[in-house]
Amino acid sequence: MARISCSKQLTIHIVEGELLFDDAMEAVKEFYEVKPTKDVLWDLREGTWEALSDERLRGLVSFVRKHAHVREGGRTAMVVPADIDYGIARAFQSHT
Repeated sequence: MARISCSKQLTIHIVEGELLFDDAMEAVKEFYEVKPTKDVLWDLREGTWEALSDERLRGLVSFVRKHAHVREGGRTAMVVPADIDYGIARAFQSHT
């Protein structure tokens, strides 16, 4: 489950529990449908995204790449609680 909080320059995705692909894609699509903020924080301290396969991760990356021009100069940060989540964050970073 993702709870989204926005300010003018920062969107925070707070993940509680297991983040599934459909929930992640829904959050990302919603983010880009509305006027996206320059910076994004994914806070997984109370959750995990270890269920995301590499194929699903690449699907998210593909969607983000198609819309990246909207946030030119923007930054994304991820706060994760465990090594597995850190590994997935690094994979996301390397794919983007």
